[in-house]
Amino acid sequence: LVAVQPLTDRILMLHFDDGYVEHHRKGQPRSAEKVVTVPLDVDRAALPRSYRISSTGDVAFKQPLVPVRVGRKSKGTDFAWFADKFENGRVINSRPDHAAEHWLYLELPAPMKPGKTYRIRTDGLTAKQPTRTLTYVVGKSRSEAVHVNTLGYVPDAPQKFAYVYHWMGDRGSLDLKQVQGKPFYVVNTKTGKRVFTGAVRFRQTKTNQETLHKTDSPPHGNFLNADVWECDFSGLKTPGTYVVAVEGVGCSWQFRVDPDIYREAFRTVARGLYHNRSGIALVKPYTEFQRPAPHHPKLTPGFADKLRYTRVHSQDWGSEGGDAQKLTAESPGTLEDAWGWYQDAGDWDGYYSHLRPAQELLLVFEMGHRKFADSELNLPESGNGIPDIVDEAAWLPRFCYRLRQELLRKKWGTGGIGLRVAGDAFGSDEGTNPDGSKFGRPSYEDTDRVYMVSGEDALSTYRYAGVAASLAYAYRLAGVKTDPDKIDWEKEARESYAWAQKNTRPGDEKGNIRQPRSYAAAALFRLSGDKSFEAQFIRDTQSVKPDSLIYEEDAYGPFVYALGGANDAKRDPATLARIRAAVLRTADETMLNTSAKRALRWGGNF
Repeated sequence: LVAVQPLTDRILMLHFDDGYVEHHRKGQPRSAEKVVTVPLDVDRAALPRSYRISSTGDVAFKQPLVPVRVGRKSKGTDFAWFADKFENGRVINSRPDHAAEHWLYLELPAPMKPGKTYRIRTDGLTAKQPTRTLTYVVGKSRSEAVHVNTLGYVPDAPQKFAYVYHWMGDRGSLDLKQVQGKPFYVVNTKTGKRVFTGAVRFRQTKTNQETLHKTDSPPHGNFLNADVWECDFSGLKTPGTYVVAVEGVGCSWQFRVDPDIYREAFRTVARGLYHNRSGIALVKPYTEFQRPAPHHPKLTPGFADKLRYTRVHSQDWGSEGGDAQKLTAESPGTLEDAWGWYQDAGDWDGYYSHLRPAQELLLVFEMGHRKFADSELNLPESGNGIPDIVDEAAWLPRFCYRLRQELLRKKWGTGGIGLRVAGDAFGSDEGTNPDGSKFGRPSYEDTDRVYMVSGEDALSTYRYAGVAASLAYAYRLAGVKTDPDKIDWEKEARESYAWAQKNTRPGDEKGNIRQPRSYAAAALFRLSGDKSFEAQFIRDTQSVKPDSLIYEEDAYGPFVYALGGANDAKRDPATLARIRAAVLRTADETMLNTSAKRALRWGGNF
């Protein structure tokens, strides 16, 4: 039994945790994972007689009472990474393969009274602490039914809401009709004072469609499966730490109101990118999670001859990992300087899409460059006079630069790059014992297979050209005169763009090449004012109408063009009006229209 807390004054929520999984460690196979659990007797847990609730301060509970009814929600929360066998494409395990957690909902015969203490005894459900006590105080007793943005809110945010709802598993949506019109309070956690009072209002039904992809959340396309009420405290503008408390329910997690509330979210995400860097050691004082440098031909023991170049375009690999024989047949040799990509989510390879973090970081910097500073992310580059957000954005472009220059120097390339880096065709992420069995290993010990870098192609090179031009522009905004590695990013952008122009294959035009090309053209036009780049951008965005919605890769070129820069006066007025209208329409749809359709006002692509 992990916790006992109120869901409302009439429903207690008991949280049970069955156990955990001992996950395999360095040098162990996945099959060594072990599930350590004492499963809850869910049949017994569903019986009202398995519980007794009493109170010496509440006469209604002077004699121990049993719940009127019990509901349950259960889900797996820790999973072993092994597969005993496969049947019809599904894993069939003959041993426990996960640990579960359970939430039991006890509907009480009478409501709890504020300030009173209750004793909850479980019968035969747990050997550890079968009896718990709970003092019900609306402003201090956290309820899972009261939801806030735990990150917090800026003082001048025009709207600030908390929401009241809960899905109780086999009991369905929590019925909160009784809170309609009742007061809620925003309580300062330091002083205990109520600083804002409002009334709870109904927001949306559990059948409200919240996405066009109804099959993702059947049957209604609703994310919550619960009726939702709201607490509007938009008028609260004083910085501080608070909870939202709802009469008859309980209170939320703590949250802050602060002008710089989103800084920590930015820092956490950007620091995550640092930890995904390949080719460098992660060391103190930049991190507590230390590891040697992986996949660096000059630093990683055993990897000196394992990074190779193939002339086969990633689009022609035939599969995500490619064919070893095909890739090797077109490989002129090994690379020494092309280290330092971003590791993928679940393994250690690199993709075309991994330039997206650089694009996103640079766009954010352009939109508010005075909000970012050097030395705020604790990076190895911190202290170099360049805002840390720009240093992180430059990580993968530096890999692209090293790769392009090495290919030119060795005469294996003519000025382009490829962005796929993978060892899938040459072995597994796991190590292999002499007897053929597999074992887990970290990235810096993944040295017994070849990693191939894909052949130079127009899509990758256009995307790199756009990022290089955006990086050069970010340096201008930051007042940076010289790159720490003496790289001329505008020169890189121009040369890469010119190469991609000359090496676009007929099939590329039928694909998505207009996406990176329009981005590169917009970025170079902004940087240089050269109208030939604008002309290419206009051709590539002819399909963008004033009422178009532009998402994903289609958006980067229009975003850069709409933001503009030093060459604002040179933009074609008709094109600017068309692109700006589409950008604003997309912003309205994503941030306003979509959020209006969803109970919790989440934005995004509907």
